[in-house]
Amino acid sequence: MNFLLATIGTSGDVYPFIAIGQELQRRGHRATLVANEYFEPAAQQAGLHFISLANRQRYLDTLQKPELWDPKKGVQVLADAVFASMEDTYRIISEADHRDTRVIASGLMFGARIAQERLGIPLTTVHLQPAMLWSYEAPPVMAALPFPRWFPAVAKRPILKLVDRAVLDKVLGPRTNAFRAQLGLQPVRSLYSRWLRSPERVIGIFPDWFAEPQSDWPAQTSLTGFIRGPVSHQSNTLPADLESFLSDGEAPVVFTAGTGMLHAKEFFVESIKACELAGLRGVLVTPFGEQLPNDLPKFMHHCEHAAFGELFPRAAAVVHHGGIGTIAEAIAAGKPQLIRPTSHDQPDNAARLEKLGLSATIPAPQYQAQHAARALSALLADATLGERCRLYSGRVDFDHSLASVCDLLVAG
Repeated sequence: MNFLLATIGTSGDVYPFIAIGQELQRRGHRATLVANEYFEPAAQQAGLHFISLANRQRYLDTLQKPELWDPKKGVQVLADAVFASMEDTYRIISEADHRDTRVIASGLMFGARIAQERLGIPLTTVHLQPAMLWSYEAPPVMAALPFPRWFPAVAKRPILKLVDRAVLDKVLGPRTNAFRAQLGLQPVRSLYSRWLRSPERVIGIFPDWFAEPQSDWPAQTSLTGFIRGPVSHQSNTLPADLESFLSDGEAPVVFTAGTGMLHAKEFFVESIKACELAGLRGVLVTPFGEQLPNDLPKFMHHCEHAAFGELFPRAAAVVHHGGIGTIAEAIAAGKPQLIRPTSHDQPDNAARLEKLGLSATIPAPQYQAQHAARALSALLADATLGERCRLYSGRVDFDHSLASVCDLLVAG
């Protein structure tokens, strides 16, 4: 069987699809990643076939936009990326052999959803984050719409319906429906809350204890649990200089702002100060070293990349942006987490993790050294939280979850 795996986003969005493709090929199927050219080396290293959606520079240009991480402006930047891939995704799928092809696509691959409607090709929508499964019963936490905790759930429904129709449809609808019209398809509404998911199968790659299924989720939804990136990116060794730093003192706090974040200079500066105030050592993980001071103090270490599955078990705690993959790795390692969410799914992920009693949250605008130092000290001193972290660590089984995802995909 031929599987086309189509997705957009940063490494945290793409690598799970590569892992799925690897497992499908191990089972004797053909798997092709359809993504930005930036990820072609990773796909080839994993042994997958690859079709480019756009050139590498387009991906880097998007990351350069600070608006991408703005709670309000980020929706439009993300929509622009969706539309930039829509027609090419449709074309690629239309050229495949429909007798033996199934499409696996993230919810933002509108071209795949349109191809399913127009061509009848089987489609599974894969959501990495619970926030992608719109619910009026348990609405996602949104930085651009910060409901106070006391706000009654019944009062949220009309507001969310207004957001769906007056905001999201306004951003997503015109260009989507213009392309649909070219193909002879009728216009659609409620694109984000209803249309973007396949009517055949939806897979949420997270566990039900992280996001409880809701009555208004699509009936065709299955949850499998967290998965991690491809085997080819799961090194059993850490860089020699990082290994030396880890072995030379107490377990450090790991700080990361995400693989696609180029605008986190303030986060890293405040994090260094927080470690100094709290008497902690720290590791700063970012491929964009220009965000860091030229000279780091001896209690801090920078590395461009590190396998989180190897690094996190040796950390005292993890401070990060709230990306779902980083959350999963930190839970698996049994470590306390301090989340600094900015936009998109990050505030919702942070709220879910804090509800489990595994973390604390400092919104990006309030993330300052003194606040972070106090929060880290409290997390590390909380024996009950530490015990919960160890308990939930045993609930994460990446291999079993990956097998479950592929079982569903092969079953059709």
